[in-house]
Amino acid sequence: MRDIVLSAVNKFRQVENDFFLLDAGCGTGGVLARCDSVKACGFDISAEAISFCRMRNCNQVLQASICEIPFKNQCFDVVLSLDTLCCIDQKGNDRALTEIYRVLKPGGILILNLPAYQCLKGTHDRVVGTRHRYTTGELRQGLEKAGFSIAKITYRNMFLFPAIATKRLIDKKLPHKTKMEKSDLKAVPKVFNMLFSAILFIENIFLSHLSFPFGLSVFCIAHKKHGK
Repeated sequence: MRDIVLSAVNKFRQVENDFFLLDAGCGTGGVLARCDSVKACGFDISAEAISFCRMRNCNQVLQASICEIPFKNQCFDVVLSLDTLCCIDQKGNDRALTEIYRVLKPGGILILNLPAYQCLKGTHDRVVGTRHRYTTGELRQGLEKAGFSIAKITYRNMFLFPAIATKRLIDKKLPHKTKMEKSDLKAVPKVFNMLFSAILFIENIFLSHLSFPFGLSVFCIAHKKHGK
């Protein structure tokens, strides 16, 4: 995901050489740490996440809510929001998109990534705080309501979708476990990491030229209209 996000940012840089980037819901700073060649800052609602950002030497961060972004109007050229809107309710989503629109300069871009398909919501989502998983249609409707113009909207992580979706659906049919729920994320042998990384690398090449009809995530690039 970081590669496809930073690729979109770099394409924008070819047009706007000097720009200011905001990571709205920056988490532990994984993306911000790779934006060291541009002016960038971020915020997250979690104080613990902010402390991890500072451990990465990402010091231009603060604790805040995406529903009340603590910056002036029209001060950012690019806003990233990666797997953040999914953690708030619909009313909060509408407010967050309005806030992002407000802080973007006219012609600026919003880059979004969100989990796909509510039917795949499972234990991992509950553990990490995901309230809703999206379709491209839902996201498009919300963005256009906020005033954005869609440049690209697609599903991603399509090649691994059949295996992971099957596992999620089977897990939902199994008897409820009484032990503590855990995230799906865990260490795997290096060979599997290399294999899956290669698959996603190839997928990103395809995504630079076309859109996928389904996948585990929704990826979108939207523009704030000029003059607004």
